[in-house]
Amino acid sequence: MVLRRPHHTQLVNTPPNPHTEFETLPPDLHRVLDLTRPVGIIAASVLHYLPDTDHPAAVIHTLMDAVAPGSALVFSHATADGSQYDQAMQAAEVYQSTQTPITLRTRAQIEAFCDGLHLAEPGVVAQPWLHADQPIDADSAANWNYAATAVKP
Repeated sequence: MVLRRPHHTQLVNTPPNPHTEFETLPPDLHRVLDLTRPVGIIAASVLHYLPDTDHPAAVIHTLMDAVAPGSALVFSHATADGSQYDQAMQAAEVYQSTQTPITLRTRAQIEAFCDGLHLAEPGVVAQPWLHADQPIDADSAANWNYAATAVKP
């Protein structure tokens, strides 16, 4: 389904299908998005729902291969890095018994998703630090999510 708003267009793919390719999206999409020009893709709290067997890096590259140079992917991903490791692992364990299990990944694993893309400053960081417009008082070691912006060269 394509939702049109005055200043943006939102593609809603329900139920989530991580293997969606632009060629299989609604024909409407190509009328509202010019994929020959840079676009923005937001994958907030999505990628950790893809197990390693779904090849999340390949999913990212499928999306980014379909868009023009200069397009950006903004994403966040759950992690167990940091001082909250035990709590993050307990939360992930709860998800394992649901229809939407999660895979916690390290910063290095998440950075590897961006191979071949330009990782914009400040890189893969604790989510509150991604382009924070105010100083953050929280402890970055207490982070449960990383966030980043990757740009297609």
